[in-house]
Amino acid sequence: MSGVRFPIISSAIILIGTAIGAGIFALPYVVMQSGYTIGITHIIILGTLTTCTFLAYASVITHTRGTGQFVGYAKKYLPPFAALLSAASLIFGIYSALIAYIIKISDFFSILILQQTDPRIFGISFWLIASILLIIGLSAIIRFAEIIVSTLLLTTATLLVFALPYIQPSYFTEYNWENSGTPYGVILFAFTAASAIPEIKRILTKKRRQKNIGRAILLGMGITGLIYILFTTIVIGISGKNTSEAAILGMVPILGEHIQVIGAIFGITAMASSYLIGSIALKHMYQYDYTWKPYIAVIATTLPPLGIYLLNWISFIQILSIAGAITGGLQGFFIWEMYIKIKEKRKKSNKKYWFPVPVLIARLIQAIFTLGILFVTLDTFSILPTRYVI
Repeated sequence: MSGVRFPIISSAIILIGTAIGAGIFALPYVVMQSGYTIGITHIIILGTLTTCTFLAYASVITHTRGTGQFVGYAKKYLPPFAALLSAASLIFGIYSALIAYIIKISDFFSILILQQTDPRIFGISFWLIASILLIIGLSAIIRFAEIIVSTLLLTTATLLVFALPYIQPSYFTEYNWENSGTPYGVILFAFTAASAIPEIKRILTKKRRQKNIGRAILLGMGITGLIYILFTTIVIGISGKNTSEAAILGMVPILGEHIQVIGAIFGITAMASSYLIGSIALKHMYQYDYTWKPYIAVIATTLPPLGIYLLNWISFIQILSIAGAITGGLQGFFIWEMYIKIKEKRKKSNKKYWFPVPVLIARLIQAIFTLGILFVTLDTFSILPTRYVI
């Protein structure tokens, strides 16, 4: 960790790298389903709520002694059943995301290589490199993430330059109020990055900058939200109603085949960063919260995603649907519950970092997350009979 020269920037990069992954490629499609203005409003509101939730989570972990991950804090502050449910949702969500990243990264490498190679070769190769970095530790991942996030920002700027002359402002004026709730789940999934907050604490604690954790979160989430809005605006502005679930493919008829290469680089950099940071968070959870030996934690983190990927049981879109708003909503709900517990016991003279929020506001945010879970669950079950009709 001694190699971290700019701890606040490095911390923000960890957060950006965790958040921006598979979800970004589904954003333009779900935003277009509701209409640009409604969808962008979703991004702003959910981005703000998630940022507040992360600031509350930072308050929890800075007021708790020792090193841990989400499960450890849940076990300390929540009733046994709630702690068990929060642990299950986190583990399920991270594993689902890791599998999704391997699937999509292998597809993107197939586009770049431009040859008839089994995509699984690329998926296994990426998994192997990522596993080696996981064994080396967080400092190596931070350096790698810095390169990835820099490439991500450069690619976004390049995409904007290519796309700007082709954007049609008329595509931004369409509305569909019947689908106004459609973007919720995917957008919340796109902002889900709670696993990065304990890693940020580790970086700033080593550098004696723990009080700056709020600044790092605000910087990281601000850049993340800006990238989401820019990417969504570019894709919808070019594709309009032809915006596809794969985002980039809908722009090929207008921008040409080369846009697939730019999109592939964008996708690989975004998902590689999310995979690495998600895997280090899962490893630390096993290592610190469950007190497993480091090598067992590495095996438990790396082998299940590879095994399910090779079995080819589930598709990329299905993974996103399963690991979406329910996991993010449960995490958000339980983070605020832990925050309230800490707030009740906290001494006002405590000089540690603290994000002041009235209990009434905290309960209101919990209610929003709960309603979101119910909405996504009911919506999912309502489309099952038609989705699987033969």
